Amino acid sequence: MNINVSGHRASDQAAKLASQIDSSTVAEFGLIVQGACTDLNHYLLRHVQKHESHELTKQLQLLKTQVARLSVESRKKSSSLWSRLLFWRRTIPEREALARLHRSEAELDRMAVKLTHLVRIFREDGKMLGKLEQLTFESYAEVELYLSALEIRLVDLRVEQAGTMLHQAAEERKYELQTSRTILLQTGEQIKMLQNNTQLIDDKIDHALQTIIPLWKKQIADVRNLSRKQTDAAKQFADSLEEIDGMVRELDNVK
Repeated sequence: MNINVSGHRASDQAAKLASQIDSSTVAEFGLIVQGACTDLNHYLLRHVQKHESHELTKQLQLLKTQVARLSVESRKKSSSLWSRLLFWRRTIPEREALARLHRSEAELDRMAVKLTHLVRIFREDGKMLGKLEQLTFESYAEVELYLSALEIRLVDLRVEQAGTMLHQAAEERKYELQTSRTILLQTGEQIKMLQNNTQLIDDKIDHALQTIIPLWKKQIADVRNLSRKQTDAAKQFADSLEEIDGMVRELDNVK
């Protein structure tokens, strides 16, 4: 996170703050912004814990398992989606195969509903992370301002009051604010990582909703339709055989 707080305005603000640092104010100098940094970090931690509690991983794994189950029995036979489904359907009784297809289609529908809900959650998370990033930016700028003010004041203290309680307190405050600045930098990196992960997950959900689920539902529908056609063809063939048998019997009678 690169933040530039340079400029005449920042310098003027730092000089003004530096003039306010004395023995009665140094202990609390920058405490408010430091507390805001702590609150920000705790809020981010809670978000990460909540984020990890989502059942997205579970749903994507279920989707993966469901898709794999449709093709695992035929993977050795063919690499094509169509052939896998047809082979799988033929390895078990037709009625059972169609029942499985129906259950699979219903399961895919339920997954689509859950994933649609989850994608809304993650997009809200994305907006919230954007706000957190802005707060981190502002907090970092404030910490930099207070550090600049302390540096200005310490120039005089190190010469005029070296070793005094005021000088030591100012040095301690500088160290504490530097620590807060480091934490803010780390927080900014965490936020960026979460933003990237959120976008990646959003893309995965979108791919599942827009591509994977519709594709498999189409294949299931195609197999169901083909099964009906094959059943009709088998019936027609059986009828034809009966008709031929009847003709043969009639010819035998004629003899």
